[in-house]
Amino acid sequence: MQDLIKLGYSAAIIDCSKYQESFDLPKIVGSGIQAIIHQASQGDATDIRYIERAQSFAHYSQETKTPLLWGAYCLLNPHSRFNGAEQAQVFFDTILQVPIDNILPVLDLEEVTGVRTGIKKKPSLQMVEEFMTHFLKLMQQHYKMIELPLIGGNAQFLNLIFPNANIRLAGYRISEYPLWLMRYNVQEALEQPIAWQDKPYALWQYSDGKTQNAPEPKAVPGCANSAGHCDRSAYKGSIEDLYNWWSAHSYAHSPKFALEKTVIAPASSVVPSPFFTPAASSEIRPECIKTLPNDDSFYNASSIEALYQQGFRILLNKATEGESVQKMQHIARAQAVLNFNEANPDKPPMLWAASHHLQASVSSTPENQAKNFMEIISQIAIPTILVIEVVNRQNQVQTLSEVEAFMSAINDQLGHQRFIIKGNPNHLNRVFTGSSDQINNSLASELWVENYAEAKSKPKPTLPKAWSQALIWEYEPNKSCFIYDMTKSVQDQLSTIASHEYIPQGKDSFALRG
Repeated sequence: MQDLIKLGYSAAIIDCSKYQESFDLPKIVGSGIQAIIHQASQGDATDIRYIERAQSFAHYSQETKTPLLWGAYCLLNPHSRFNGAEQAQVFFDTILQVPIDNILPVLDLEEVTGVRTGIKKKPSLQMVEEFMTHFLKLMQQHYKMIELPLIGGNAQFLNLIFPNANIRLAGYRISEYPLWLMRYNVQEALEQPIAWQDKPYALWQYSDGKTQNAPEPKAVPGCANSAGHCDRSAYKGSIEDLYNWWSAHSYAHSPKFALEKTVIAPASSVVPSPFFTPAASSEIRPECIKTLPNDDSFYNASSIEALYQQGFRILLNKATEGESVQKMQHIARAQAVLNFNEANPDKPPMLWAASHHLQASVSSTPENQAKNFMEIISQIAIPTILVIEVVNRQNQVQTLSEVEAFMSAINDQLGHQRFIIKGNPNHLNRVFTGSSDQINNSLASELWVENYAEAKSKPKPTLPKAWSQALIWEYEPNKSCFIYDMTKSVQDQLSTIASHEYIPQGKDSFALRG
């Protein structure tokens, strides 16, 4: 049998459940396993061994300082009294009981035998849709982001559920979900499911521990069922590649996980500026951009002064969202920033940014949404950086024509403006489907990319396909920094972002004095 490691795979992944009675972490890790995907739930039931083993994994990783990867899967059960959404709730509630960072969620699609009937049955597309729609909603509410879960199964079975590549699941093309392909009795030539023909599998479950024709290695010391078997999977690439891929597709229970904070001892009682270092880079970049929370704080110049002393140089406030406006809040905060800048003419300024959450399929057109946005930002005569946030609301994502209509309405009233587009790569890829040249030429927009998981593993985040570079990285909710660029200082990047200011008549850009 061929050895996958010699073929360039990292055969360092196992998956297990309550049926693997033995689970000895030191032995498992000692055998070269780097990642464990454990069943968390099946239908309406939690795997009886999941909680204990997840806690054991978290304790072992912390105590030994061993960098290990953890995943959790739900086996969707068509015989269950629970529908797809209810099974998603059980899965979500289970994985939240043990806070493990870099947790990779997986939906396992298999033919399930009824306990009472003995009849084999596959989940329906409707049940899968119910599951995924509800699960993504739960994850977005909890983590403030979406990373699409893996979908696991063999090609023939997945073809029965997803018979063509045009089917969408919870609003996303099937092929946008990473694929965990299950096939044992082959060496390396694998049949891709129809819906994933244009995208290679992410992981390959190549062995159940007993199939003779499966590649090596098969045995898993420390983890086996009563017959001595355990499933093994491989990733095509190095262990480092596996870690980077896993981090990019996982969720962090603690958004600060793996963000190394360098605390600089303050010379006075002033709080120092926080710094972060992505795990793959030794360079530091100040977190000088803050998204203001939706509450009653930061309403006076002294509040702005405190943020300035912490090192923040740009404040972003949501002015409007779809048809709704944050009029009094936005005006009060804009006035506070204006007062601070005018009271400190010898200091580099605090830059002010206003965002609009453009919403699709609401009764208000993009032109009317633009009108509301302009009305709010014109209330206070302060130079304002214009930000358009592309968001997913109830599985509705804006179209490119809606974004362009919004921008055109702004330009018709204010003259030609430059905008910053903010959003995560998954959403932006669904809106901006053209080439980077087409998008940049038509919109002339910088990118503010949201990607929380990759701050743990990469010096720069994965970008949407339509942008070749980004200016700002929101690396955890409401916390952003400039993307590290050896050719540009922080002040240079502040000047770049200030070029997107709307300058009210009779006013100068505060950035010019910086």
